[in-house]
Amino acid sequence: MDPITAAGIGLSITSLALQAFAGCVKGYQLFADAEDMPARYQHLRVRLQIEESRLLNWGEKVGLEQERLDNPSRTLLQNGNLIIEVMLEMQALFKETTHIVNEFDHYVQKPTPEKGAGGEAELDKRLPRLPNLMLEKTLRFFEKVPQTKVRLKWAMIKKDKFGSLIEKLIGYNTYIEGLLDKSAMEHLQFMQQQTYMTMLQLNSSVSKLKEISLAIQMKTAATTPGNGSSISFHRSNDSPKTDSDHADFAHLAEFKAQQISLDSGPPDLEPIRSEEVEIGDSDDETHSDDETRSEALFQSTHVWIEWKHYSVDQNPHSYWNKTIENRIKKLAILLSSTRKPKQFGAPHCLGYFNDKDGERYGFLYRKPLEVPSTTKPTSLFDLLTPPNKPSLSKRITLAHTIARCLMYLHSVNWLHKGLRSNNIIFFTPEGKTPAYHEPIIAGFEYARPDRPEEETDPPPQPSKHDIYRHPATLTGMGGSRSQKSHDIYSLGIVLVEIAYWQSIDEILNVPRDAKKAVPSVREARQRLLAPASLRDIENQVGEVYGAAVRKCLAGGKELDIPKGANETNAEVGVLMQSKFSKEIVNKLGDIRV
Repeated sequence: MDPITAAGIGLSITSLALQAFAGCVKGYQLFADAEDMPARYQHLRVRLQIEESRLLNWGEKVGLEQERLDNPSRTLLQNGNLIIEVMLEMQALFKETTHIVNEFDHYVQKPTPEKGAGGEAELDKRLPRLPNLMLEKTLRFFEKVPQTKVRLKWAMIKKDKFGSLIEKLIGYNTYIEGLLDKSAMEHLQFMQQQTYMTMLQLNSSVSKLKEISLAIQMKTAATTPGNGSSISFHRSNDSPKTDSDHADFAHLAEFKAQQISLDSGPPDLEPIRSEEVEIGDSDDETHSDDETRSEALFQSTHVWIEWKHYSVDQNPHSYWNKTIENRIKKLAILLSSTRKPKQFGAPHCLGYFNDKDGERYGFLYRKPLEVPSTTKPTSLFDLLTPPNKPSLSKRITLAHTIARCLMYLHSVNWLHKGLRSNNIIFFTPEGKTPAYHEPIIAGFEYARPDRPEEETDPPPQPSKHDIYRHPATLTGMGGSRSQKSHDIYSLGIVLVEIAYWQSIDEILNVPRDAKKAVPSVREARQRLLAPASLRDIENQVGEVYGAAVRKCLAGGKELDIPKGANETNAEVGVLMQSKFSKEIVNKLGDIRV
């Protein structure tokens, strides 16, 4: 076959595929916008929106855009007829799930070779909550021919087939994704993660979060979709890794719902009686951790404690005392929750108690089950010495894991407020090497939800840990409320420490005395962002790692935060989350040594 004929066939196939694709997207839109849908079916609507986003992401990846038809992707050229067949079956599914079979073709077009691919049309005004440029382009193409506007009502939908429709659509999407190469598949999985995180950011009602969790957990139909289909859907079931990802995000939604539900009233958790806890020595006798950690026995089990110190108020029933105690209870409940996602890297809390003599609350944590019970926690801070310097690949793995933990924590609108090398710990049996790929993120004593109405509990200043805090949070430099970009700044400091395998105090020659260190602390950001400093970091760990450090420390536009923007705003949070995930977490994860 000559090249001109081949090109003509390719263009015809891709043009037909685009028409079929646009018809499927319109079908999704009609069902997702259906009016009067009962509450018990709302999770199916959510899953329909998820599947629509999967289809749109796939369409963008394979080049189903009008302006790209003259240069079709290899996937389209090799599988064009199969893709059209799948799209037609998807449209048939939408049609079969309504009581308006004869009229449905007016709303969802079938591809016809004689139709062109030009013209402008009015964009559907009811776009889904998740903005998508590909959706806008597709609807513009689809509506090139004026059509009667319609809004499906629930009465038009066969409710007994609605769930089956969603399950089969999951199978179709999984199948066409399987036509892509490994690299494209990995990118699609990343895009799907972004969709889930965006949904978590934009929804803050318990009922909606429960719907999201149910929607994410839906499975592909076991049978072959469609009637009399010639397509074998042997790839219709998700891989174990994909199933795991779905479960993880379902837990995130459940965890956020639990967090929000705790605000409906005083948290119901009784403290552990202090006499039940046999406190051992504080770690600071052998380590450098400000008496924040201790060994203990609780119910004849070796545990470890993290302390939160407080100042005694003359009135034990004061508003502030109650606020702090309620926050302690909430933290203990959430850190002990079975819904707590493993991606937080957080320890499992067994409860809390009030050590009144020491003017401190203690969080009791279970030690990892796979290590001897007498193993003591060792912080990253204590490992940061040149003789213990691990390989570059292990350091990059550690940096990526910590960044990913923070990403998941922020996805449910939680602030850590104490991210530093002292609060990244390992339980390493004697004679073993620390598991740098699975650190425990500790130090949650000041953590809180990232909401404007949430009262902040500022750490004491000056402190030797001020070097990890964003300058805007320091006394004398604004003292603003903590926000996500401040946690990300703290991450940047930790990444610098991991790059050099030295504490930030040693890297910047910060005086040990907290008061004498104030000038060095205030200049830290400027010094680290200086071109010479960034070049030196790149020499240690490479340009990609160095760019991640720069974005963490610089913040602002480097994190897609508009000047003066309120970071508690959901839309701002979505932009930040996407940028942080793409440009920092994923870039660190993609580094190969």
